[in-house]
Amino acid sequence: YGKKDLMSYFKGWIGSVMEHIEEDEKDAFKKRVQTGVKKLVGMCKELQVFTGPSMDPDATMVFAYYKDGAAAPTFVYFKDALREVKC
Repeated sequence: YGKKDLMSYFKGWIGSVMEHIEEDEKDAFKKRVQTGVKKLVGMCKELQVFTGPSMDPDATMVFAYYKDGAAAPTFVYFKDALREVKC
């Protein structure tokens, strides 16, 4: 992924997630997601990208990067795109 590719993905992804966000939460979501998108796009060369078992890139993706000197990656999830499953 390059910066343009990642921005293109996020534009489509945000639109699909917005369909599932309650009307009174949409402005708060836009503000939260904008911060995360800017950070991820700025570090796109450092990212590892993971999809779910469906391998559907239109579903949400998980991003991972290594902080300076870290042996294990830090994973980034957008909570608004996750579905809670009670076990």
